[in-house]
Amino acid sequence: ELSAGSDVLYQVLPALTTWFADAPQASLRRSVQVWINALLARGASERALLVVDSVEEGADMKGKLDTWAEEFEELGFQKGCAQGKAEGVAEGVAQGVAQGKAEGQVIALRGALKSLLRVRFGDIPEPAAQRIDRATQAELEGWIERSIDSPSLPALFGDDAAPA
Repeated sequence: ELSAGSDVLYQVLPALTTWFADAPQASLRRSVQVWINALLARGASERALLVVDSVEEGADMKGKLDTWAEEFEELGFQKGCAQGKAEGVAEGVAQGVAQGKAEGQVIALRGALKSLLRVRFGDIPEPAAQRIDRATQAELEGWIERSIDSPSLPALFGDDAAPA
């Protein structure tokens, strides 16, 4: 009577099934069936979730519960995988959009700087154009600010990388 429901399913019921198969005793079998139903009812609080009609059925229930547990575990795994995949796709899209915006800003800054430099200094020498094409956003922003009052391309870049 003090046994846990899992003890009954995994240890007691298989032993009783074997014993009753060898020595059928109808009144004892019925008493055990009532006891199992009482255990199940107690575990399910006010309403019985499972009612066992025989000791053999109780023993068979272990296999069914194990199968159900495996199926629910697989369903949970599949749901978790699907959710993880959806979250990964959403995160990837968000990162892609952010990266695309940043790259777009750098491209726009390169174009703006080259336009400003052409207006101020005429044709841009190839080494200066290549340096602009490799520049980071921070470098481009600094060069745009300095282009307003820089006397020459070498002065703008702070070295002789872009001859006048």
